[in-house]
Amino acid sequence: MKFTKESWGNRLGFAVSLVILILAFPGWAAADDFARGVQALDMGQDEQAVSLFSSYLSRRPQTYEALLNRGTAFARNGRICRAVTDWSAAAEVAPLFAYGVYIDDVIRVVAPKNSLIKYVANIELYPEKAASVAMAGATLLDLGHRSAAVDLFKRSTLLTKNPLFKTDLEFWIKTLDPTQKTAGEK
Repeated sequence: MKFTKESWGNRLGFAVSLVILILAFPGWAAADDFARGVQALDMGQDEQAVSLFSSYLSRRPQTYEALLNRGTAFARNGRICRAVTDWSAAAEVAPLFAYGVYIDDVIRVVAPKNSLIKYVANIELYPEKAASVAMAGATLLDLGHRSAAVDLFKRSTLLTKNPLFKTDLEFWIKTLDPTQKTAGEK
């Protein structure tokens, strides 16, 4: 390509237009971060997804879908405390969706192509994460953060429907802080 004064001016004009567009419509860049975060999550690029959803959440901190998706990326990377924190925040932001049941196959059939609806899912901390939650709690205890461990277990209790896992979590909470009431005592 031959660079001329006109082509350079066109490029500069395009760059200036792009900057003006970003400044005039800041949500545009944020929406792009969300879409790229979804793409990264689909491709298994969890660290990239965390980064993109974090960028999006810095502009729109009360976004259920971004919290849910970033929590999923954290969980897939073994950062269970961070996942539980994001999922709990998502449940607080949109309690209506927090325990809704969406079956992936049904969503795929019903949703239009490339629809983000397939990323709306119930928030559930499955029992296979019990060991990770226990280890994260043990690490917090080892570091002297008893209240953070209790908080992790309490949030995890809210995010699981499995009665055995819930009972274990409630036992750990009661052991660490006898003043805490379990679901059965309330």
